[in-house]
Amino acid sequence: MNNHDPQACFLLPWPEVTDAQTRDALEIEGRFVGLKSHDAWIVKAVGEITASTSTKLRKTIDGMCDAEALSMIVDVEDISAIDSAGLGVLASAAKRVGAKGLSFCLVGPSASVRQALRAAGLLE
Repeated sequence: MNNHDPQACFLLPWPEVTDAQTRDALEIEGRFVGLKSHDAWIVKAVGEITASTSTKLRKTIDGMCDAEALSMIVDVEDISAIDSAGLGVLASAAKRVGAKGLSFCLVGPSASVRQALRAAGLLE
């Protein structure tokens, strides 16, 4: 999904963004919150990424990519389930960000989410 060791991405800490001048917060309807921190978009996902929620995640990510080309970190630590629709959104986002020569990282996937990512060929 990126040019970096995928395991290294799992070790990234959730950035603490407190300075209003260095971030633009975007409250998105649903279970996804995105914000800009320095030179990266950060998406925090909670709950499930399934057919019923994946459209909201896609809109969140698309809005960020349309606003400014930056690397993207998606925190999936609090994801309890992901299906093929959710995997498709993440694959599409990784491809879109990667096509611009930027990094796409998933942070904190549980064992079950990691297993789904591997099964879909999105994680080595």
